[in-house]
Amino acid sequence: MGFLQDTTTRRRIYLMRHGHVDYFQQPADGSELDTTQVNLTERGQGEAKKAGIALKDIPFDKAVCSGYPRTFQTAQGVLSSQPEATRPTLEIDPDLVELHSGNFNIGHLLTEHSLTEALSHAFDEAQKNGATMGDGGEAFADAMERSARGMMALINDPDWTQALVVAHEGINRVILSWAAAGDTSIMGAFEQDLACFNILDVDHAADGSLRRIAIKAVNVTGWNPSKDGMNRLSLEEIFHRD
Repeated sequence: MGFLQDTTTRRRIYLMRHGHVDYFQQPADGSELDTTQVNLTERGQGEAKKAGIALKDIPFDKAVCSGYPRTFQTAQGVLSSQPEATRPTLEIDPDLVELHSGNFNIGHLLTEHSLTEALSHAFDEAQKNGATMGDGGEAFADAMERSARGMMALINDPDWTQALVVAHEGINRVILSWAAAGDTSIMGAFEQDLACFNILDVDHAADGSLRRIAIKAVNVTGWNPSKDGMNRLSLEEIFHRD
């Protein structure tokens, strides 16, 4: 197990959100839109590549994504700035897929504003017993259990020092709340802008077990570090239509 320079127990995880997608673009063949299969837009591809440039000096030796096309493509964009000879093979962990939404009627009955409010309210209520991601959606407690399982599988793998993990807004909020509070109580507070990254430092005890997780940075946008002009909430941005 390797550790960060000047430390004897610490490794680092860069937890990213995917780049821009269009959840309203109907398939050209007229089939029903499957939001799990949407691809990055041209804008999203650019965001991923710019994030990769911001992280080009980080020697990733592990890379994981949820497996949805948008996370796979974002991870590929980031890793394209890494030296090909040392670039890690991109792995898939389905425990990191996005929260399974219930009835929010995306793209149909709700306006941009009301959809944003509905999702935000769901995040804010996540700590309540039995709370779900919309009517009939995934229970937040279940999402935390699976995402924590995925993160612990990564943490318990000794064969990396700095890892790239590319997932989704909702599940990233769950992971950050888990890392900070051990539950979903504060996930509503964590903004996750498009193609942002969070830095989690993981300390190990003498026996190799997890000692602590320190949140080093949250919602960093390498393609716009000052967030100049980024005045919409992340949910407002993803559902905004010009």
